[in-house]
Amino acid sequence: MAKASRAAKRARSGNGGRRHGLIDDLLAMAGSLAGSRKDYAATKLETLAESVREFAAAVPEIPNLEAYASAAAGNLEGLAQYVNESDFETMVDDAREFARQHPMVTLAGSIAAGLIVAQMLHSRGASGMMHTFGNGQARSPGRGANA
Repeated sequence: MAKASRAAKRARSGNGGRRHGLIDDLLAMAGSLAGSRKDYAATKLETLAESVREFAAAVPEIPNLEAYASAAAGNLEGLAQYVNESDFETMVDDAREFARQHPMVTLAGSIAAGLIVAQMLHSRGASGMMHTFGNGQARSPGRGANA
């Protein structure tokens, strides 16, 4: 009976090792893809930082906006520099560490990201699924005229 238990443990640890290896392979593939897009992402972050500064300069009547925008733009430029200088594995490790240190912030961010993606998918699907007829009413395809 002890032999069967040990064999089961070895089998489980072997599967876990394979799963872990698969995850490592997927992360390596994602890393090579992300590495090729790093410069593009950093450039877009720098462009966004400049746009934030320009927006604040265009609206001088809002008190303290320029100070907040300058701080936000500085943080965006810092993020762009981090993206340029870090490899994908470092970014994943940093994200894991942040998630361990701040689980509630990570959960809230994940929920917000999920809601945003769901809303985008819903609005994309709704615009493609609805048809407008001559009377100005919209209906889903496949439903009868009385539905």
